[in-house]
Amino acid sequence: MVTDKLAQLPHSSEAEAGVLGCILLAPDRAAEFLAQLRNSHFYEERTRCLFRHLNKLHKDGTLPDTVALHQSLRDTHDLDNAGGLDFVTSLPDKVPSVANWPSFLAILTAKEQRRLVIEAANHAVRVAHDETQDSANLAESFVAAGRNLTMPAVVPSAPASNPWPAPLAAAAIHGPAGEFVRRLEPHTEADPAAILLQTLVAVGNVFGRTAHFMAEADQHFCNVNAVLVGNTSKGRKGTSWGRTNQMIAKIDPYWPRPVSGLSSGEGLIYHVRDAQPDDEDDHGIGDKRLLVMEPEFARVLQSTKRESNTLSAVIRQTFDTGHLRTLTKNSPATATGAHVSIIGHITKQELAKTLANTECANGFANRFLWVCVKRSKLLAEGGNAHLLDFDDLEQRFKRAVEFAKDRAEIRRDPTARELWCDLYAELSDGKPGLLGAVTSRAEALVMRLATIYAILDCSDLIRPDHLRAALAVWNYCEASAAYIFGDSLGDPVADEILRALRNLKPEPMTRAEISDLFKRHRTATEIDRALSTLADGGLARMATVATPGRHAEAWSAL
Repeated sequence: MVTDKLAQLPHSSEAEAGVLGCILLAPDRAAEFLAQLRNSHFYEERTRCLFRHLNKLHKDGTLPDTVALHQSLRDTHDLDNAGGLDFVTSLPDKVPSVANWPSFLAILTAKEQRRLVIEAANHAVRVAHDETQDSANLAESFVAAGRNLTMPAVVPSAPASNPWPAPLAAAAIHGPAGEFVRRLEPHTEADPAAILLQTLVAVGNVFGRTAHFMAEADQHFCNVNAVLVGNTSKGRKGTSWGRTNQMIAKIDPYWPRPVSGLSSGEGLIYHVRDAQPDDEDDHGIGDKRLLVMEPEFARVLQSTKRESNTLSAVIRQTFDTGHLRTLTKNSPATATGAHVSIIGHITKQELAKTLANTECANGFANRFLWVCVKRSKLLAEGGNAHLLDFDDLEQRFKRAVEFAKDRAEIRRDPTARELWCDLYAELSDGKPGLLGAVTSRAEALVMRLATIYAILDCSDLIRPDHLRAALAVWNYCEASAAYIFGDSLGDPVADEILRALRNLKPEPMTRAEISDLFKRHRTATEIDRALSTLADGGLARMATVATPGRHAEAWSAL
């Protein structure tokens, strides 16, 4: 009946569910999709609720996938308002392909336009019935309003330049470490990247300071540092370490237990110290292997910022040479041949607050692999990892540990050398800003990872499959760093100028306009340095333009 049609305003349940399904099918394109939607696109309360949650997840820096959405709804007790669990989990199944996005969006836009017309007509009826309104110009004003009735403007945005990294490439799932991830993955909510990276770091520490790779005159051993970056509790960072620790602890009974609580360089040296010549009772530490596990890595970063704290410098020494010392007058402890690896857990928000620009500039940050992690799935019953048989993998790990004890230099085979020559230029090519600062040690980290993969295969030679596995891990970590650190240049003045230039593109800004941007609160020297940073990084360029009486600089974003 006509009255039934008028009972509800025009809408399409299929299209509303469809656009949400597209976002869940391709969460890495969430920035692109969400920028084209608004709350008024949705008529049904359940889809409006889901849109709000997806939008909030994206703004909070969380990949808006089905797992994160479900958790967000549960945390806010909004699951019923969103149509219930069955409706939420069925959304991706309602979309054959994200290629349907334009048609879904067009339907929503058309329905919204019709609702807008009906609402305007209802308003007109109410006004016409209002005897207090002046009737002289009533008809003319309604005609004019109808002529001007248009949809609110939507400015489509480009896809996010730094989306959540794509899943680890299959090449990374290689050897015993890869097989460990493959078997465990269906039975844990932990991110496969978290399991793999922590396994590689831990087993590289177990190998100790014997097998190594030579790069010119520098020895690169198997000690690697990694920081897992994910939401508190929702990233399942602790879960991933628990599984790894259970395996690694079994493969070498003499391996020292991991420690935590880094707060000073002297404290770190103490755990791998040499015998103290002024203390006959202190014979030092015989086993110089040390894995530091920091579930609250923000505390470590806060410690490095304290005045005269030596932790940052000592951590850099552990990566470079393993010969540790400080110039502290009251604590001249030293350690030679230390084999230290660090695993840290932190949230993106904590990282932004605690990682100082100094630590990026001085090389602290580029001695770590930065790894985006999130919960991979929902397992209400916890999975069946306790039923898995890892005995054969334990034996493979143990053979690799024994193999490493008797090895010295590990080399690339001829085919791997050719592959390395093809990769080297790209790996050594620097990037601008914070991303460049934290990824500038790519060559060393890739070769250390490749060496670990080779030893796990009990191979004296790094083969192409080892190099490809290491490169796959690096590519994930580099994409993670891009997501974590974004396009920031590490200079707040340069960052602000670049944002302004991009907003005005292609129109340029003069030096006077750039100064006005900061209300004259930045000195000419600070602005000069920032513009030089932008020019050197290929992010902006200067042109000379004629102005009345003189020539002026005009800057444009590239």
